Amino acid sequence: EQGEEHQVDAPQTLRIWLYAPGRDAEHWDEFYRDGIIAIGWNEMGDLASFNDLDEVAEKMREVYALDKNPMNDVRPCFEFAHEMRPGDLVFAKRGRSRIVGYGTILGEYRFEPDRENYKHIRRIRWDGRGDWTGEQILAMKTLTDITHDKALVSALRQLVALEGAEDAAEVAPLDDADEHRRGQHTRQLPGPGML
Repeated sequence: EQGEEHQVDAPQTLRIWLYAPGRDAEHWDEFYRDGIIAIGWNEMGDLASFNDLDEVAEKMREVYALDKNPMNDVRPCFEFAHEMRPGDLVFAKRGRSRIVGYGTILGEYRFEPDRENYKHIRRIRWDGRGDWTGEQILAMKTLTDITHDKALVSALRQLVALEGAEDAAEVAPLDDADEHRRGQHTRQLPGPGML
């Protein structure tokens, strides 16, 4: 009976995200310093007000006068506000092959209209900072849920030397004694068949 007590509320599976802190990581230093993760699309207003992807797409077409289906922009907006959760792991990227940091989401989504730019934010604890180059081509989107891409998640965890790289469901936080992991690093990401 005691064992059942611990399983009453099974924890929600943590997600793993690939994130671009601006074009070519141009806002990385600011976001790292401020302990935030943030996205643009400021003209969309509070992203929490949208109930589904269709509502985001409709508003995006209206605000940005788009003729095409903007799904690669719609999904990051919706997921950032509605699906990302405290405890999720984030890999910050520069371009399509470099990781510049990783961290753990701490806060809920907030729209901050008084910010100059990148008004959609969450608090994050950046656990590592560096410059790791991988062989795999990373998604171009601002925010991508990579939780189910086990090979990519494992490769990224190994690349930045996170403990338990084979276990994509848990975040292995670093402590201050792990300074060697926070410096500048350049390692090759294992290619296909090397994992």
